[in-house]
Parts: sequence; structure tokens; C-alpha cells
Amino acid sequence: MQFIEDFWEEEIALSTESPIMNLLEQASYNKLIILLVNAIWDETKNEVSVQDIWRNEIPKYTFNNFADFKTYLKNISDEDATRNFPNYDTEKETYESLYNGQKLVDLILNDYKKDLIILGWI
Repeated sequence: MQFIEDFWEEEIALSTESPIMNLLEQASYNKLIILLVNAIWDETKNEVSVQDIWRNEIPKYTFNNFADFKTYLKNISDEDATRNFPNYDTEKETYESLYNGQKLVDLILNDYKKDLIILGWI
């Protein structure tokens, strides 16, 4: 019962927050959505496979636990945001202070809670 209460408490908290704060987060958000929409969610093996379609050789990554999967998504988000930060130090600092990769990943994974529960990851 506590699990269900925690689930809905987090769901409400995430839904009331502003999901996208700036253009860099929007770009990272879109990239992660594309990765997750095209991911293979295999509940028989309790794993998720994603293909990084932005790299030339299109590597495939398979995850069998939530921590590694979440870290991978945050790294992808952070790399994308960093690549798109402005070159000017004053503007860059502003974007860096507004960007929150962990919050962004949590927001996106909120849409995949059912899948994560089926995998037994949360």
C-alpha cells in the first residue's frame, strides 16, 4: 500500500512542476524521448535495450537494472545540453544554472513507470 501512495505522491509532484525550463532542456528532453520510444522493453529478461542513433556505428546498449539505465539517460542528457551551451561565459553560466539533468530524466521516466514496474526496477 505504501508503494502505491509513494507512486502517486511522486506523480503529483512531477506533474505540478514546470517540465521544461529552457531550450537546452527541451533538446535533451526530445533526444531522450526518441531513445525511449525506440527502446526495446523486454520484461522476460528484465532488461531495456536502446540504440544511440546519433552515433555513426549505432551502438546498442542493454541495461538490466534501474541505476545503470538512469545514469545512462542522465549522461546522454548532460552531453547533449553541454554540447549546446552558449560559448560566451556569461550566457553559459546562466544556462548551466538553469539546466537540471536529473530532474529532466526523472520527469521522462515518470511516463515509463508502468514499464519500470513490470521490469521490477521500481
